[in-house]
Amino acid sequence: MQSLKNHILCFFLFVPFILCAQANTLIRGNITQYGASKIIELNVNHKYLDGELDEYFSNILEDGSFAFAIDLEFPQLVSIKHGQSKGYIYLEPGDTLHIHTDGLNFQKAFVFSDKSGSNNRYLVDYYKRFPAESNPFKMVQYQQGIHWYDISPEMDSKMRNLETRDFLKALESRKESALKHLIEYQQLNANALSSNFISFIETEIIYDWAYHVLAHGHIYKKIKNIEQDYFNFLNTFDAKSDQIGNYSYRKFLLAMTDKLYLEQHNKEINPYNGQYKLAEERLLGIAKNFIKSEMISKGFAKKYLDETIPIYQEFLQTSESLFEEKVTLAFEKSMQNAIGTMASNFVITNKDQKTISLNSLKGKTIYLNFWASWCSPCVRKMVQLKKLEETLKNSNIEFVHISFDKDVNTWEQTIRTYNFEGIHALAIEGIHSELAKAYNVKAIPQYFLINRDGQFAAKPTSNTIEELKITLNNLSQF
Repeated sequence: MQSLKNHILCFFLFVPFILCAQANTLIRGNITQYGASKIIELNVNHKYLDGELDEYFSNILEDGSFAFAIDLEFPQLVSIKHGQSKGYIYLEPGDTLHIHTDGLNFQKAFVFSDKSGSNNRYLVDYYKRFPAESNPFKMVQYQQGIHWYDISPEMDSKMRNLETRDFLKALESRKESALKHLIEYQQLNANALSSNFISFIETEIIYDWAYHVLAHGHIYKKIKNIEQDYFNFLNTFDAKSDQIGNYSYRKFLLAMTDKLYLEQHNKEINPYNGQYKLAEERLLGIAKNFIKSEMISKGFAKKYLDETIPIYQEFLQTSESLFEEKVTLAFEKSMQNAIGTMASNFVITNKDQKTISLNSLKGKTIYLNFWASWCSPCVRKMVQLKKLEETLKNSNIEFVHISFDKDVNTWEQTIRTYNFEGIHALAIEGIHSELAKAYNVKAIPQYFLINRDGQFAAKPTSNTIEELKITLNNLSQF
């Protein structure tokens, strides 16, 4: 089940636009002939980053205007929809973009202006010259290893019917033509395109080419007698681009990692762990952390729980926090207890030496959190929780924090340093403690929601504090 955030804050009712909390990018527009549908929808898919898909909605006002204020982490394409019509626009953090269109033709009628206007005008021209299939239901799929190749019908026909030499020649010609057009455009329109957009288009051209070269060789290796040296380009390919918001780049990274792993002699029972380790050895920077986060998420989704937990813990402690939300969300989903079943009673001694049990808290909604001061993601999450705990202080909600710290002084010092609220207790034996075993806690951070009847309750579908607040408030009212 995919994670989804509905951005009600960005539902524009009576004003041309408002700025939402944490928004860094503004899209405004006008639409004519919009008929009965008076809503514009904007989807920002950043599942690759944190497992989330953000949906923004704007009413169309009487004068046909609409607006969105959104938050972006990386340059990427986002979809904009009216009724059954959908189009794609390019945005980067800090952009402003104005779109004029009509409801009858929608994307074909797009007229762009403002800061990102030139980028999007070029994008429209690029896809006219070099079409790409945007309908996922039309794509042809081939599985190799744990990777599924998505190939457009046109490209699939060329792969099947052309000799390998002729197919590679056609791909090379397409790539060189696209790069040449980009250079010529910049020469004629100096400074019209942003540097991020130029990198985005170059990445699109190069990695679209590389993906299809790899796909052809991987899928048709036996059928067309393709020699192993065909794949030598993978050993020297520069996969260090920071354009992680580019879909073609991410597709190539996943396909490349799968192919390199299949060539290894020593493979693991869990292929996701194997590809995680390969990424650690062969990739760099954001590309490495993206692949590692993907393998953790897929490992949890495929129920390789015990094998995936060690690399999950390693990732949280050694990698940058950029993909932390994604892997934590995947872990939470895999560890979800049966909703509606009774939570095991616990008896703990808090930091003030008072005995507290789950039964004694019956009638309250419980946020039961397992953490440790040496777990940086745990501490970051608890810092985020501080304001929420303060907001809900007088409600029927209790925050219970169980630490796996080995040292009492370190535990107490961390609580004092950050002024953490709530009920605090120590489980020095960590995952081997009776409490951890009772709740099947095999890694941290990990939390549970327990309703007023002492039953496990459904967690929010995302890790945002706002959605957690809504969930806790709803639980406390029933």
